[in-house]
Amino acid sequence: MSGLTEINAAKTSTPHLYNLNMDAQLSGIVCHLLHPGENKIGHKDCDIILQGPSLLEQHAKITFTEQEPFGSFLIEKLHPDARLLLNGDPETEVAELHHYDRIMFGTTQLYVFVNPNEKKVLQQDIPAPTHEMAQMEIAAHAGLEDRGDLDQNSQQGLIELIQAVEEANSMSEEMDRRVKFDIVMLSPQARGLTAGQTEDHVRMRNLDSGLEWIWPRQKFLNRKFAMQEMFEDFKEGENWQLPDEQDPFTETPDAEVYIGTSNLSLESLAYHMALEIALNITDYRDRKIGVLNVTLLPCNENGSPYTVEQDKFVDDPADLLNQDLHFTLKIASISGLPPQYADMYVQYTMFFENESNRSAVISDTSASELNFSKQFSFMPLTKEVLEYLSTGALLLQVWGKQRPPKDGSLHKSKNTKQMIKSELMVLASAAPNEPIKKTVDIAKVTSQMKMHVTEKKLARLEEKNGTVQKDD
Repeated sequence: MSGLTEINAAKTSTPHLYNLNMDAQLSGIVCHLLHPGENKIGHKDCDIILQGPSLLEQHAKITFTEQEPFGSFLIEKLHPDARLLLNGDPETEVAELHHYDRIMFGTTQLYVFVNPNEKKVLQQDIPAPTHEMAQMEIAAHAGLEDRGDLDQNSQQGLIELIQAVEEANSMSEEMDRRVKFDIVMLSPQARGLTAGQTEDHVRMRNLDSGLEWIWPRQKFLNRKFAMQEMFEDFKEGENWQLPDEQDPFTETPDAEVYIGTSNLSLESLAYHMALEIALNITDYRDRKIGVLNVTLLPCNENGSPYTVEQDKFVDDPADLLNQDLHFTLKIASISGLPPQYADMYVQYTMFFENESNRSAVISDTSASELNFSKQFSFMPLTKEVLEYLSTGALLLQVWGKQRPPKDGSLHKSKNTKQMIKSELMVLASAAPNEPIKKTVDIAKVTSQMKMHVTEKKLARLEEKNGTVQKDD
């Protein structure tokens, strides 16, 4: 009888671990039988040898005690830094194992614990765990479980991305690359769109400087492929270090980054009214990080604003249909942005344009004047454009570059693993906060603007009525 045949025969009655793989046909290919006593797991001098990122020489152990009715199985880490997840949750203490529990050793070695005797005694009829199920448990612990908007393919893509990010972080820790990766959800507005689905991106954060970059999914996956090649050279003791321009763990200092978005309702133009407003600039997490001062100014075809005597106010936007409409959009200044940003500019794309409009660059956050203006003309104003002005919002995106802190590294005496561990301890001890929204509520912004336009309308009507009464 061959070794494989013996293992397959023993699996029916012997407690064991079997692997889970993204490819369902490869799940269950690897099997490790558990013997009474201690079963040490790691990549060197252990009963069960596993290889992969974040796997320690002595990583964990499963203690099998033969007792009624179906045995006792305890799992525990053999080193404080060992990464061990049980059913998606990190384990820091000794835990009891039960039939069909899911165990992640390190960041890639995903296994199922099987106890045939427990199944027989309890007469359990539980579906066998799948790779997707196990990864979604891990995603839930990371706060990424609420993705009911995704179809099955997109959900699978998210699972794969979660695993890829875990592997990249493990390689960063082992090679002390001093960066950390995590998944962020970018709303359509954060990507310069007025509608669409939230998309998964990856944030790379430099733990020394605190600077961060948001990468599209494919860019991260391309970088991860290069990270794996570097990691293999590192493990084999070869010359693995690369110049910054080739290093997949670095980003060029001159790389432009998305800072935030302001949402400008254009409804005042549908009433042929001027509007001067200070708009909040919100980042991809919907946090206010600055203010953008903007003016919408109806004008004639030469760009001259209308005087009070030339008031073109209309009670009903439909009155503007098939007439020429000219207006100027002025972006006066930007203020309140965090000091790490430099070389900032604002860009936007009007309804009918194919290319973006871009302001001049301001060198740092202390120089806030933009004085950027452009005239637009609709000749004549169509029903489609009027609908856009009445209900739409113009997305004003703020872009720029980052500069590292003047005092250099934030954690000079710590390595990557220590820095990440310190951050986790701070997060664990912090009071829970309200969850941060990942999208900008355009409807809310538009509603606030409607109130502003209504106030302007009433003021203009009162002014008109006062003039009439004075003439009488």
